Amino acid sequence: MLSMDTTITMTMGTLEPGATYVYEREDNRIYARKFGETRRQLVGWTDNDSPVMREYRSEINHVLQMCEQDPAMRELLDRLFVLYNLKKTHE
Repeated sequence: MLSMDTTITMTMGTLEPGATYVYEREDNRIYARKFGETRRQLVGWTDNDSPVMREYRSEINHVLQMCEQDPAMRELLDRLFVLYNLKKTHE
């Protein structure tokens, strides 16, 4: 099961428009194959446990912990969420 921490990269430009595909996941790779066929092609991958993502999540957690103790950082985080919510609703 994919979590919110999962990054999915898809490259589906080589699939045939209008065809019905079955998507299969093996390890961190995502394959597509036409319905009824056995040949499949790599169309994407998941990367929820890469060293880069682990480091990124660790730093975000550290920032959140600091915000609990530092009012200036908490104010900046609150402002960031206001900006995020404004941009999110106007996309």
